[in-house]
Amino acid sequence: DQCESKGWLKFLIVWFIRSGSGSAMKLLLSAFLAASADQCDVAEEQRSDCGFVGVTQDQCESKGCCWKEAGQGSSVPWCYYKGGSPGPSPGPSPAPSSCPLKYESKGAPFSEAEMSKISGYYDANLDISGSGAVVAAPDHDTGPGGDYYFHWERDGGLSMHALLATASSVSAVDEKFQHYLTWVKKVQGQQDPHGIDVRLEPKYNIPDGTIFDGGWCRPQTDGAGLRGRGPAGYAMAKGAAGDKSQTSA
Repeated sequence: DQCESKGWLKFLIVWFIRSGSGSAMKLLLSAFLAASADQCDVAEEQRSDCGFVGVTQDQCESKGCCWKEAGQGSSVPWCYYKGGSPGPSPGPSPAPSSCPLKYESKGAPFSEAEMSKISGYYDANLDISGSGAVVAAPDHDTGPGGDYYFHWERDGGLSMHALLATASSVSAVDEKFQHYLTWVKKVQGQQDPHGIDVRLEPKYNIPDGTIFDGGWCRPQTDGAGLRGRGPAGYAMAKGAAGDKSQTSA
């Protein structure tokens, strides 16, 4: 077990220091590798996630964690703590004595110009090139994690719901929602290459809408529900405005 491996490792370190021999060095290295391998030999159900969404093997191992790919559709973390546990918790952090960022103003936290600027950044990630896609990040080198220029099912659903919730009127978002509905119909009408319901795919390529074929956590069962909130709210808002074209029995 791990305790026995550590005991042998300690013995070999002492031996190496005393002898200074090459054979001791080789045995020390072998013992070290064996101890590390033992720590990564963790049953799938006992693995504790050590990474983040999009983590690579190099990033994982540089943190001192273990890496082993799981099968498609598995929820088992690929990057996990040695021994299956992150170790003892450091305990709660002490409460701050003061909060210099505490908001105490009675007015709005942002000016109209600042709100307009923020809104412009937000809108730029919606309806990419008129496709209806919602991009997670407008470039191909966002760290950590690398390329985020994809349409995520969950992110897209949340973004479109927020667009409707903050719109001055439903007519102000008609074009973006019509394009989004066309996008959803297109991407969810494909044959899924991973043997799951296509509605549970996590992300799609932009601008063609093809299913992302790389390794990712799938299926994502909350994606379809989050995606449905925006269109459902849009249909209700259109109906309340007297337009029943977006509803059906």
